Amino acid sequence: MKTAGIIGGLGPDTTAEFYIETIRRARPVFSYSYPSIFIYNVPVPFAVERAMVQKGHREEDMFRVLSDAVVNLEKAGVDFIVIPCNTVHIFYDRLAGQINVPLLNILDETAAACSARGWKRVGTLGTRKTLQSRMYANALEKYSIEAVDLPEDEQDRLTMIIYRILSGSGGPQERSQLLNMITVLGERGADGVILGCTDLQHLVREDDTDLPLPVVDSMSSLVDALIRDLAE
Repeated sequence: MKTAGIIGGLGPDTTAEFYIETIRRARPVFSYSYPSIFIYNVPVPFAVERAMVQKGHREEDMFRVLSDAVVNLEKAGVDFIVIPCNTVHIFYDRLAGQINVPLLNILDETAAACSARGWKRVGTLGTRKTLQSRMYANALEKYSIEAVDLPEDEQDRLTMIIYRILSGSGGPQERSQLLNMITVLGERGADGVILGCTDLQHLVREDDTDLPLPVVDSMSSLVDALIRDLAE
């Protein structure tokens, strides 16, 4: 059996959810045992996490932590690595260049899931850094899908919601605001919406029945990719 490496701690609750969901989906695929997985919980300083999420600052501080993580996971003997966090995929090329095992790309996996649904115009909910970098716009373009953006004031509000979730204080009010943002993206012509921050699944799920538009959860797409590569 292959061994997967997960870079966790971005944030911890999402890492736990990602692991549990991986195990749940792996059971029907690997009938003889649970899969072999290493989780490296990165010690990101809270000040660096806050600066990255709210302002997109202190990138090099974050990169150094992630660089140590991918190198250590490769030394541990993993066959491939996943990072269940969208924002830090701004470092994808640099991180992939430091190791000799595959680093799966959450952006490409999620864009492929949107294409499979036949969507032509897609909105993304994510941190300011994720949206400003145009990472999802570029990933969607590979499938001839047009990216739809939130208004600037809504993006500011979304960034604060994500930080509150990371701080453990997201609740019904924040969920209501997220649903309104999905409505706004629909009014702007989106066929569907990407949950482009893995922490958003704490408030919105793909199978929720009250969604204004269908959504694709980037975390769920990465779980599918992890299971697929373990099974190959």
